[in-house]
Amino acid sequence: MAKSKVLIYCQSTYGFGHIDRTMAIAKTLREKFDVYLIYGGAIPERLFDRVEFKIIRLPTIREDRWGSLRAEHEEANLSKVFERRRRIILEAYNKIKPNVVIVEHYPFGRRLFEQEIFPILEASKKDKTFRSITISSIRDILGTKYDHEWTMSVANHLFDAVFVHADYRYVRDLNEPYLSEDLNTPVHYTGYVVPYSGLALTKKEGKYILITGGGGRSSVGVYNAAIEYCKNNHDQNRSGIHIVAGPYFFK
Repeated sequence: MAKSKVLIYCQSTYGFGHIDRTMAIAKTLREKFDVYLIYGGAIPERLFDRVEFKIIRLPTIREDRWGSLRAEHEEANLSKVFERRRRIILEAYNKIKPNVVIVEHYPFGRRLFEQEIFPILEASKKDKTFRSITISSIRDILGTKYDHEWTMSVANHLFDAVFVHADYRYVRDLNEPYLSEDLNTPVHYTGYVVPYSGLALTKKEGKYILITGGGGRSSVGVYNAAIEYCKNNHDQNRSGIHIVAGPYFFK
């Protein structure tokens, strides 16, 4: 019996968390589904090595330090890049005919990418011969850049479910303003998504401070502040500090 097909759309613009979480979801889903991942952001080296599902790469669009979108090649026209990406996405959807479409972060974010996301959601609703289930996949705590009325309208009309990848007990109150009674689409809390590395963890003796700046692209200030604090607040019981630099730190 053929497996059902899942098409996942993910776009990272600055950090690493969105694609890291989406990859973990895709790796789990592939055990029971044929999984196709559409991705158009920058990637650390070897991220897609040895994956057992189909990767559909889009021309890269990223966010610069000022919050503006840029094509990977600076000379490329952004509108033309978006046009090409949109064409690739629609062609993939029409060819794959997925049973499920999962869109990461939208409509609770990624509004700048609506021109390429909206067409596949609309197609999934208008096709009378084949209809995909549509799911919005969102992180634990939603951001502050938010148009409530618009988001509720899109979620209610174009999505069948909203999956929040967090523990309901910890983030429900924080997300209440966003996932309000205006949202008619069912909301499901999945628990946190943790990529499985397969690495054995070893416990070091002593008292350490662990410092992480996520993907590392804009974390220099965090690291410097932590180092200065430790230098100026010496603790004889503390063995040292550990800094997790992140894959973008040295770029």
